[in-house]
Amino acid sequence: MLLVLLPMQVHAQDAFCEWDRTEAAARFGSSALSAPTIPAWTLPLSQASFARRSAPGRVFPSDPGSSVPTDVLLPGLLGDGMALDGEYVRAGSDRLDGIGQVMTTTDGDFRFAPDTSAALLCPTDISVCRAFDAVNVYWHVDRYVREFWVDRMGVEPSFRAEARVHIGGDGAFADWTSRSQKMGVGDIFMKNTALSDDLIYHEYTHLVLSSLGFETGTGVSEQTRALHEAYADYFAATFTGEPRIGEWVVTCPPRQQCQGPPNDRELRTLELDPGIWNWREGAPSDSLRYGICTRFHEGDGKCKQSWNNYTRPYVWGMIWAAALWDLRTALGAEQVDRLALEAARRHDSTTDFARALGHLLEEAEGRFGPNVRGQVETVFLERGLTASMDVSVESSDQDAGLELWPNPARGSLSIRLPDAPSGHLAAEWVIRDLLGREVLRGTARSGDLLSVDTGQLPAGVYRFEARSGARSMRQMFVHFR
Repeated sequence: MLLVLLPMQVHAQDAFCEWDRTEAAARFGSSALSAPTIPAWTLPLSQASFARRSAPGRVFPSDPGSSVPTDVLLPGLLGDGMALDGEYVRAGSDRLDGIGQVMTTTDGDFRFAPDTSAALLCPTDISVCRAFDAVNVYWHVDRYVREFWVDRMGVEPSFRAEARVHIGGDGAFADWTSRSQKMGVGDIFMKNTALSDDLIYHEYTHLVLSSLGFETGTGVSEQTRALHEAYADYFAATFTGEPRIGEWVVTCPPRQQCQGPPNDRELRTLELDPGIWNWREGAPSDSLRYGICTRFHEGDGKCKQSWNNYTRPYVWGMIWAAALWDLRTALGAEQVDRLALEAARRHDSTTDFARALGHLLEEAEGRFGPNVRGQVETVFLERGLTASMDVSVESSDQDAGLELWPNPARGSLSIRLPDAPSGHLAAEWVIRDLLGREVLRGTARSGDLLSVDTGQLPAGVYRFEARSGARSMRQMFVHFR
């Protein structure tokens, strides 16, 4: 999610996300991002050289809105088990433990009491900072790594994450340079992100993607940044099984007499209307917004509407994440999680939506065959997304003179058949989907101009075939609804 708002830097319109450490430091000052460039403890571990212990801890198994504090064992602790210094994550509070320092105990017991109300005051009043928060983040990161990335996806992280809590302001962010994720205590629009399981998973996913080679930062395109956000949302959501992101953590100031639409009670969601949240072949609506908060501003006495997500990388990312969730609904989590991971492995800092879909389609066909590839293509076409590979032409010398337009088609397709060498011969034509199933059929004469109603076809890739005597012709076309 990469959300950053630091004290005295409140942006009323956006609890925004930021990836690049250099850019964030330039905007907010280096004190907010003071970890060394590559701390020694973030480098890959020699796993065999460390003993691992478990210690008792207390956490929210999901978030405070849907679970209660529960006693658990914190696994993977290194050394004597007296510190939140583990195989996969090292956790601490910048306020209670010091910037970059790990949390320790004298007795190895991490069962602390939570506080869901006063964390936003922690940066200025250390008495309201709770040791519980770092424990909660440690447990969730460790759980996410073991249950999802290692056991389910077969990804053994090559780094240890530095998880920091009690960062001032709304939101959270991840920084690959320092292998860190930092969780804000909340301010105007959000509560303490250290207590929100899906946001913890989201931020950690950014680190995993970067470790696999899909890095992003200052200077990369908005589409590349959007893809990073989309995968972070998707993997967090598929792990929890819940498409609503940040449902507990989002809040709004009192609206008092202000009139307006209902406030959104989540940061994002992957269940979005494809007619609205649509890429539209590279021309998405400029009006896309999500996470509205209608509030009364005490300073100037005016009613205002603010959005958590209104900049392009985040609203565009929601389109891609929603397409992945649509595909998960159609094919199941097992296949789609694997496809998303293997496609993301092939992405880099130059990958845009068209190339990313090309990677996804190639992985779908290579791993699961043409039927799954066709389903992926259809689902993404419903969101207005097409691949950079050329799907519009599949021709031979015999196809010369066959014309189809417009391509992509919307509602109707014009077709001109070439003249037959021996005069006007009757031609039979058929349109098939990617699975080879016939969806439309008709007859014409060579040289005719046809207008075919395609309005009832689902969005997808189709093949037009025609035969006139001994001559056969075919071309691919894309159809949008």
